[in-house]
Amino acid sequence: MRKLVTWELPWTLVGDIVGAQLGNILGKEIKCKASLDDWDYWAVSFIDYRMPINEIKLVCGNVHATDDEKKDALPMEGEKNVGSLGNAIVDKLLSNGMGASWELSFAKENALYLIGCEERDCINIGKHLIFYDTLKSKEELIDYFIKNSPTERSLADFCHEYAERYQNSLYWHYPLSDSEHLGAYLVLVKEGVLYVPYDDADKVSCELFCLEGIKLVDADDVFDMERNFEDNATRFLENIRVLRSYLVSKMKDEEDDEE
Repeated sequence: MRKLVTWELPWTLVGDIVGAQLGNILGKEIKCKASLDDWDYWAVSFIDYRMPINEIKLVCGNVHATDDEKKDALPMEGEKNVGSLGNAIVDKLLSNGMGASWELSFAKENALYLIGCEERDCINIGKHLIFYDTLKSKEELIDYFIKNSPTERSLADFCHEYAERYQNSLYWHYPLSDSEHLGAYLVLVKEGVLYVPYDDADKVSCELFCLEGIKLVDADDVFDMERNFEDNATRFLENIRVLRSYLVSKMKDEEDDEE
């Protein structure tokens, strides 16, 4: 039996998700603001933008709007554009962006509550709510490496559809050694967060991954990586500041000598 839960979405996230969906449909950036418009009514409006009729029709067709929903989204007679879309269209854009549906919604001043959603693991990356069950698996990535070579270029190809859909490839470079490997990439997969290490690189394919070192990591592992990165960054900044101070002093001495 599936378990239903309630999701709490901050208004900024609602606006970002709807804006990202409009951007994907129209091929340009559309910034949106979502907010509580009345005690029980919420709305999404465009920021510094008015949407013309041809774009409204394109959006309506993309979300399979009904005739009544299209009519509600179009501007009033005599007007050529709108500053927002009807809530039925916005609901569909939000549902498409989340890859989910719900039984009813409830708006409050701080957030939109979606009630009766199927329980699923998700993560908020940038302007997108990403569900783990929609991602490719660890085994799919390893199989792709075996067939196409275990390199950063292959990883980029494997994650290309994520880059198009989410404007994020869903992998990140960790350039520090873990005492066993030179560095690694963290990759989102269906099972969680995958650690993909490397010990070498070339000019064409970039990092060359060690297949035997690929593993899923937990929160403690990532915390250790975070702490290690912060320690290295702190030491680097301290040294950079010393070098800057030295160069400033050296330049001042040279200017004094010229005088």
